[in-house]
Amino acid sequence: VSQSRYNDANGYLISQNESIDFFGTNITTARTYTYTSGNVSKMTVESNGKTTVTTYEYYTDKTNKLVNNSIDAIFIGKPNANLVKTETVDGVVANNYTYEYDSKGNPTKQTATDANGGNDVFAYGWTCK
Repeated sequence: VSQSRYNDANGYLISQNESIDFFGTNITTARTYTYTSGNVSKMTVESNGKTTVTTYEYYTDKTNKLVNNSIDAIFIGKPNANLVKTETVDGVVANNYTYEYDSKGNPTKQTATDANGGNDVFAYGWTCK
């Protein structure tokens, strides 16, 4: 496995390359990221001749306090500024995201609902320091 990551001057990951030997077959993947207002707005993935484009829409009124949420977990660098609202893959909505909050406005639950109505739920806890 070989990997390389490139960040821009502001600390945002802009490209990521990976090469893996999978039982004698070399699989290469190149990802590029486009940012809008501090959020990843588009991720393009090229792998062995196939290109996939994922776009993201965000809740512009909801600041991202979830540094390790499902979208940010793939990144090394600055997290998104806002919470993700919709994830679209090759023009088809893949997931819609909703959130629940505690009395202090901290997200306590993230629900990703896919096109078939299936849900992935992530729960978050907050402690005072």
